[in-house]
Amino acid sequence: CPIECPELLEWEYFSTKKQKHTLKYELGVSMLDASIIWINGPYKGSVHDLSIARDKLTKEMKEGEKAMGDKGYIGDSHFLTPFKPAR
Repeated sequence: CPIECPELLEWEYFSTKKQKHTLKYELGVSMLDASIIWINGPYKGSVHDLSIARDKLTKEMKEGEKAMGDKGYIGDSHFLTPFKPAR
């Protein structure tokens, strides 16, 4: 969510991906009925998606439970992610 540039600690809210100051939220959506089952945030725009997930979501997941995520979640065994192309 874009925000106005804060006067203090402005770099902490800057998202390099979006190239603006932001607040980030993590949403989980059920694959069964598309209902929202998880909301977490806000976080400062500079915080990585995987850091946000590890803060609360992965701690709440049951043994063997997996979530689908984008390339920002590659490397964590809790997530099914797209394959990173070989160089």
